[in-house]
Amino acid sequence: MTAGRQPHPRLLFPRFAILTALGIAMAISPSPAVAQEPEPAPLVTPNLIGLTVPEARSVVESAGGELSTAGWVVRPGLRDRVAVQNWKPGWPWSLGDSIQVSVSTGLLPLKRPAMEFRTTGGATYCQVQTSGALDIELVCWHPRTGRIITMPGGTGFGAATHYTHRGAIRHRPAGFRTVGFGASWRFSIEGRGAGWNCYSSRKALTCTVGDERDTFFRLGRVRGFTTGGY
Repeated sequence: MTAGRQPHPRLLFPRFAILTALGIAMAISPSPAVAQEPEPAPLVTPNLIGLTVPEARSVVESAGGELSTAGWVVRPGLRDRVAVQNWKPGWPWSLGDSIQVSVSTGLLPLKRPAMEFRTTGGATYCQVQTSGALDIELVCWHPRTGRIITMPGGTGFGAATHYTHRGAIRHRPAGFRTVGFGASWRFSIEGRGAGWNCYSSRKALTCTVGDERDTFFRLGRVRGFTTGGY
């Protein structure tokens, strides 16, 4: 090739093709892999059903979580034991999450005459319920319909709540003293200055929080329920 002459375009193509191929190969070549630590496997929620509140709390706290009590449920024959929990047993669960549980009333005789009674003919049964960190509550149930009423034991704790549970139908435990027509039952909570007053009539059982007549419930002997308060 003489000086001053340009190479033929065909002679430039192989060099251009090689450089282009090298550039593409460098562009698509993978970068070195960066080692990543595997994510920890989620915890499996322990089964707390049947444990007492202190036992359940110990299990959850030992795993780094928290236990909170959501309230009472009825499981005749199972008293002061975890009856419902969320997260569910076996579900994935993260450290620090709160597991909520509900504790069973049991509805069994307490063998403390001052803390339980029934109305004439067993129309209604009532108990004072206590367990662990849960508040003291009055629990009454109507064996004919399965209606259950819970009432906190102090002003400002809310009015009575009610629901129906088949476990309370025809549930008439022995050993409850009878509060007859025209008679009253009273229970005071030590240290709180409150409690309940209940009056039994031929038509209904009426209970109030202490002497606060505005916070009450009225459960008919056959049917009917009313409540008031805040």
